[in-house]
Amino acid sequence: MGAYDNCIILIPALQPDERLIQMIHGLHERGFHKIAVTDDGSSDDRQKYFQEVEIMGVKVIHHSKKMGKGVALRSALRLADEKIGESDFYITADCDGQYSPEDIEKVAKELLENPDCFVLGVRTYERKKVRK
Repeated sequence: MGAYDNCIILIPALQPDERLIQMIHGLHERGFHKIAVTDDGSSDDRQKYFQEVEIMGVKVIHHSKKMGKGVALRSALRLADEKIGESDFYITADCDGQYSPEDIEKVAKELLENPDCFVLGVRTYERKKVRK
């Protein structure tokens, strides 16, 4: 049994690109294999990315239209409960590379060391680099 077998990664995704595939590869390399992704109404030309992660063992649910990040996360959680099973903890990520697999692993390690805590990953930015 791996260190992260009781962790499920939830990823809402809208219009993903190759970064989603890279994220999944990075998570798998670090021992994360329970992953649920929500396609939040992405266009037909982006479906190839969802198909590819499904081949990699990721569970995917599709929204027919954009429902928003909150609904997408709830859908991923429901999918995880139905198709993956129980988990000691969940970590949310994004499909656009905002959260690196390394950072997700840091959060997971903190959760393993502090199982009764709510752990937040926090980043700091220089003012000029913040996206609008």
